[in-house]
Amino acid sequence: GYNTRYMVAEDSDLALRNCLQGSAYGLRAWMYFDLLRVFGGKAENGELLGVPILTEPTDPKTADASTIERATFDECAEQILKDCDSAYKYLPRNILPSRISRRGRLFMKSYKHH
Repeated sequence: GYNTRYMVAEDSDLALRNCLQGSAYGLRAWMYFDLLRVFGGKAENGELLGVPILTEPTDPKTADASTIERATFDECAEQILKDCDSAYKYLPRNILPSRISRRGRLFMKSYKHH
């Protein structure tokens, strides 16, 4: 959640929340893309492997690693696309060109048209 006790202007508060939410989705998409690029691979049977997908907060001290399964490459790509769509939805249109790098925009477009 957001700690908004210092925010007082309703319009500005909503704009900031949306910007933070969009930034978080964009960063998660970028990080999963990077994880997939580095740790994804091909199984012996030819299946493309992904990485575990965690979309809810997880406490590493109490999480049981044996229950966290590796997702498929397609599931990872689908999650990345969902996060890109969410980032696009929440980020203000007037900051998209300047805040997202050229590589980031090309990445989003390439997956969007894939």
